[in-house]
Amino acid sequence: MLRKAQQKRNLHFRWPLVSLIAVVAAFATALMTAPAAELTTAETSVVNDTSFAVSVEQGGSASFNVYVGASGAIKCVATSGNPATATVHTSYSVSNAGVISSTTPSTSLSFFASASDPQGSSCATSGLPCPKNNCKVTWSGAPTPFNVAATVGASASTPLGYYPSGCHTNASLGYSLPTAITNPAGSGGSLTDSTRGKVCIRVVEPAPPADSEPPLVDVSFPSPPAGQSGWFNANDVPVVGIVTATDPSNVAALSCTDGGSPLALDAVTGIGTMNASATTSVSGDGTHSIECTATDGASPANSGAAAGSSNTASVLIDATAPTITASITPASPAASGWYNAATGAPTVSFTCFDGTSGLAAACPSDVTLGDGADQAVSGSITDNAGNSNSAGISDIDVDTTPPTITASIAPPSPAASGWYNAATGAPTVSFTCFDGTSGLAQPCPSDVTLSDGADQAVSGSVSDNAGNSNSATISDIDVDTTAPTITASIAPASPAASGWYNAATSAPTVSFSCFDGTSGLAQPCPSDVTLGDGADQSVSGSVTDNAGNSNSDAISNIDVDTTPPTITASITPASPAASGWYNASTGAPTVSFTCFDNTSGLAAACPSDVTLGDGEDQ
Repeated sequence: MLRKAQQKRNLHFRWPLVSLIAVVAAFATALMTAPAAELTTAETSVVNDTSFAVSVEQGGSASFNVYVGASGAIKCVATSGNPATATVHTSYSVSNAGVISSTTPSTSLSFFASASDPQGSSCATSGLPCPKNNCKVTWSGAPTPFNVAATVGASASTPLGYYPSGCHTNASLGYSLPTAITNPAGSGGSLTDSTRGKVCIRVVEPAPPADSEPPLVDVSFPSPPAGQSGWFNANDVPVVGIVTATDPSNVAALSCTDGGSPLALDAVTGIGTMNASATTSVSGDGTHSIECTATDGASPANSGAAAGSSNTASVLIDATAPTITASITPASPAASGWYNAATGAPTVSFTCFDGTSGLAAACPSDVTLGDGADQAVSGSITDNAGNSNSAGISDIDVDTTPPTITASIAPPSPAASGWYNAATGAPTVSFTCFDGTSGLAQPCPSDVTLSDGADQAVSGSVSDNAGNSNSATISDIDVDTTAPTITASIAPASPAASGWYNAATSAPTVSFSCFDGTSGLAQPCPSDVTLGDGADQSVSGSVTDNAGNSNSDAISNIDVDTTPPTITASITPASPAASGWYNASTGAPTVSFTCFDNTSGLAAACPSDVTLGDGEDQ
């Protein structure tokens, strides 16, 4: 039995370049000399078929099937499994060298025969032989008729046309395809080849070249915005790409993967046509390795991507902002809530990281803060994809500068002596305080007016709200506003009863006693003064201390007369007579007194004149 097989136009078998006439001649010779097929079991009939034609391209080959048939009778035996049927086997070969050749020679075939007795008696007992009964071989459904694949070839120079000539109009002119049958001895029956059919070979022009390549596939994604170093960032995702596939045998399927994992396609159009397209989108941080392939509608189908395809793409996505952390050192301010001189000025530093596209620039530099209240430091960072982030620390109070305190003294300068004295007045030290950052924690120290003392110092201190403190001092202050003491005394302490110091009392002496317990005396105490005669005299003395203060003391109303008054007696006439006697001639002499005291004065009138009477040696 012969039946035309579907021509496989995508496969080309190259036979040697011989003419079809030589091929046909070889085919005819083979029909006459083909060896008989060996029969292993008796065979009955097979199905016959009609003639058919096979087309073969110049320079190619064509495949078709030879259906094998046989007819006859065998000795049948009922089986325990199916007493109504028996299975017989045959082996065959078809060998028509040069034109038709079997691809599976010497293959066992199974025929199903019904166990029926031509005389009308049946094999009723399961498993027992039925001697003397021959079973006629008939097809009983499955399996389908048996076939052998065969090929026919033509050289590239074989003329177009039908072989044998005219077979396309007269089927009887075709080439016969018998199958040789050999009946083994003792089979209990015989089989006869019933494969009868003729083949008409037509040589045709080669078909267009087969489509052996997969579709041309292209996948494209937009370029990342400028300045993002080839990365898509959070503003760009999802990133949508376009996939296209082109194939003359039409595009049957289109698919993409991302790093080997299936990637969904959207808006797929053109499947079943020469041009198909779709969109696909990717998101998620990292490098996306996109590969797209397609399958065409050729037979057999081609899958993949043709040479020249741009079917791969790399999409870099970093939609996560870099991390930036701000920290401050020292971590905590002073108990006042301020960073002060004790803590030192704080430094804000930053730690940055981006594990995907990497940082586009270095982490912000450290910032050491100067004095100021409620300060803030922030830093920002950008990754190569253009994502940015920032961090900062606020409410930072810094005052590392102590408050200012200035001490001043008034009067600003002491006396020329270097001491503040009674003339300058006692000095007062006052303070001026200021803090322009955290402010003063308490009022400026009160004024201090100094009392007498040498080498004195006045200090004042102040603190600000940050806990910084400062002080100011004025030292080496010499103050002596108290005059030195000086006391005058007279000895004898009292004059005579007359109120005068006289010869009896002797001349009085005034002496001084001096003292200064602060700056000390600038010179010795005044020397003693012994008074001479004189009325209403006074003696004073003064002393100055080292501060320039001075003092004095005096004793007045001192009357001193230690010189007796003068009294002079004179006689008139001044001389007696020559006899040495005052006589009558001379007259009685008169003695007169002249008295004088230039200091205290005469206490009484000078003695009266005395005229002497006669007498000797008066």
